[in-house]
Amino acid sequence: MKRRYAKLPQLFGRLPKAKLEVVATQPFREKEAASADYDPGALRAWADRIRSQPWAEAFVFFKHEDEGLGPKLAHRFLELWNGG
Repeated sequence: MKRRYAKLPQLFGRLPKAKLEVVATQPFREKEAASADYDPGALRAWADRIRSQPWAEAFVFFKHEDEGLGPKLAHRFLELWNGG
């Protein structure tokens, strides 16, 4: 932290007047699943794993599929998310 504080004048042209504090902000986590398999069990496991987190929001992206399955997988994920 001291090394970062020392770089503030270089980055911003000055030091802050108030004491520098590091605090947690909105919980956020990005989890890439590019190597994931999207069989029904895996989709359900992902939905359950994400639902169990303390996050206020989650953004779920599916890897590029040469077959164009992304929208279909997203629809099934939403069904599972909503209890289906």
